[in-house]
Amino acid sequence: MKFKIRIERIREGLFIATCLNLPYCMVDGEDEREARQRLQAAIQAYVQSYRDRHEEIPYRNS
Repeated sequence: MKFKIRIERIREGLFIATCLNLPYCMVDGEDEREARQRLQAAIQAYVQSYRDRHEEIPYRNS
C-alpha cells in the first residue's frame, strides 16, 4: 500500500503532516523531519489498528 503525504509549515516550529489516503491521519512536529517521522509511525499504527480488528482499511485514492 502506498500513501501520499502532505507536510505544511504552519509557522516557525510547527509543521503539520497529513496522510491524504487515510481519513483523519495527521500529526504535528517542530520541523519537517519530525513531522515526517511521526506521520510514518501514525500510518503504521492506523493500519495495524484496522488489521487487529479485522476491518477494511478506509483507504482513499487521491
